[in-house]
This record gives sequence, structure tokens and C-alpha cells, in this order.
Amino acid sequence: MLKNKVILITGGSSGIGEATALLFAQNGATVVITYKDNQAGAEKVVAEIEKLGVGSIAIKADLTNDAEAKKVVESVIKEFGGVDVLVNNAGRYIEDDEWDAPADIWIRSLQQNLVSMMSMSKYVAEIFIKQKSGVMINVASRHGLSGIPDGWLTRQQKPG
Repeated sequence: MLKNKVILITGGSSGIGEATALLFAQNGATVVITYKDNQAGAEKVVAEIEKLGVGSIAIKADLTNDAEAKKVVESVIKEFGGVDVLVNNAGRYIEDDEWDAPADIWIRSLQQNLVSMMSMSKYVAEIFIKQKSGVMINVASRHGLSGIPDGWLTRQQKPG
């Protein structure tokens, strides 16, 4: 059981983040999720968690902004007194052909997938050091290992 544990999950309003949030909540943890744009999804996840009888809040934040990442951690500490687990889940992929995507698309992807994780980890690590405990989990997509099958290279091999 994870009773009295506080879990902070970035990108918790849908997909893997939502499933992770619900799993932790089913095991008794208080769950804080962050979201950037999907307020309806975040509210739905919080409501589902609260039905399980554990606490939950959603915090809107653009975690590519270091100051916003810091504010998220400060808010969790103020509300719950600590963080026991950080799940760096927020991420994005380039929806169009990555080889044809302009540089600003690649930069936004790197900010979301790398910079946000670094910022959240930095601020939560400070808490873990003070607490002398804590766990960080970094989530990555299978596409980081195998790519998306219908990508540029695959299209180059197709006849016609």
C-alpha cells in the first residue's frame, strides 16, 4: 500500500500518465498530476482518483518553463508536505514527417521531452535530499527505440 505517499506525475491528464495516476491511486497514494492543455482530461482523472477515496489535484503548467516547474514542486510541498515519487511522463512526438519538420518543431520536442524532465528532476531531487528518500521514474515512448513505422525512411523504400 502507498497510503500517505505523494506521487507527482507530469502529463497525467491522458494516456500513460492517466493510467499511472490511477494505478498509484488504487494502491492508496495521493496523486498530483500536471497538464499543459488538457484541462477536461485532468479534471476527469482527478475525479476518478477521488472516487477511490484518496486525494488528488491537477496543476496546469508548461514544464518547459523552469520557473513553472519550480512552482509546481513548491505547490505540491505546500499542499502535501513532500513528494515521495516523481513520474516524469510528460512528452511529445513530432506528428509530421520529422525530417521535413522545421527546427522550431524539433526544439519544442526537445524542450518537452528533455528540458521539462530535467527541471522537474532538479527541483524534486532537492526535496528527496532533504527527506532522505524518494523515487524518480522517467517514462519514454517505445518510439524512442523503434521509431514510427511510417516515417521518412520507410516511405523512401515504398514503390511508386
